[in-house]
Amino acid sequence: MPKKNYDLALEIGHRVCKCRKDLGWKQHELASRTGLSLQFIACVERGEKGLGYESIIKICQAMEITADYLLTGTATPAESSYVQSLFAVMDEKQRQASIGILERVLLACGYRLPEK
Repeated sequence: MPKKNYDLALEIGHRVCKCRKDLGWKQHELASRTGLSLQFIACVERGEKGLGYESIIKICQAMEITADYLLTGTATPAESSYVQSLFAVMDEKQRQASIGILERVLLACGYRLPEK
């Protein structure tokens, strides 16, 4: 594995391990909940194997984390969970209005919005 890919796999593996431990799960529990093998989970956590999109989805769904957090580490699982719980009580119109407000706040603070 090229060094750049190895470094990325190692970072992602550390996030998988941290989230798993935060949930109080053993590796075999994550394997069971995702349908992935225990050996694969262990290799991922050590940075020895990268994740394909199907494995990313399975891990994110099982641990209730975002792919953004898993891949980049930019949002904590608790933050994502809280935002999701806020959106869960809103209808579509309210969610879109909330997103619009957040976008305006970010722009006012000098941030560039990500592409949709």
